[in-house]
Amino acid sequence: MEFVRGYSKKDDGSMYLSANGFDPENVSNRRRFFSTEGHDGMPVIAAGLIHGTAISVVDLKSPVYISETDALVTDKPGILLSLTGADCFPVFFEDPYAGNIGICHAGWRGILGGIVPGTAEALHTLGSDTKHIAVHIGSGICADHFEIGPDVVPFFESYKEAIHHIGTGDDKKILVDLKRIIRRQLTDTGITEDHISDANECTYCLEETYYSFRRDHPDTPQTQVAYIGMRA
Repeated sequence: MEFVRGYSKKDDGSMYLSANGFDPENVSNRRRFFSTEGHDGMPVIAAGLIHGTAISVVDLKSPVYISETDALVTDKPGILLSLTGADCFPVFFEDPYAGNIGICHAGWRGILGGIVPGTAEALHTLGSDTKHIAVHIGSGICADHFEIGPDVVPFFESYKEAIHHIGTGDDKKILVDLKRIIRRQLTDTGITEDHISDANECTYCLEETYYSFRRDHPDTPQTQVAYIGMRA
């Protein structure tokens, strides 16, 4: 079993899809990107994303766009699971023993809702043993740039270790290390630290490389696409 995964960059063009209609240029960008990656002929299933916790189990009969979901899992080779993002973390799951894969879109709402452990649990339902699951945390916004307001702080009550403050008075900022929360959730599910890898890239910091919603505030979303697949 061969696993493949990837994440586009700004130079590849925007990969954003919307249930209200696909932008032809973005569709062209996606087709060109997957071809360049060497995946011509493999069906690509896209999660529509609702910043929630819905997880879909898919196969070769599934629609190519599933609007009401933030994670995809499968035990079928020959499919690419994909989602988009521009600060939220793509989290990739692989189990070479059971032959299962998954990918989830980890924004702060989904993280707090449990999308990360939920994806691990979905793989367990497909037959994965947690100790065999390897996880890769893709590029996303770093702790230096994910700022929240005082009204949002209570939602992070269970993850106080991920919150830090800088500045004083009117210049005081509340920052959150989302990746730290993701790592804690993964280890809490039983996935070992040595099975967790990290791109160590910030979409906000790397302006020439990645789109960033929080940095750019675009009128129309511009995003990267993340994917994972298996070849038999």
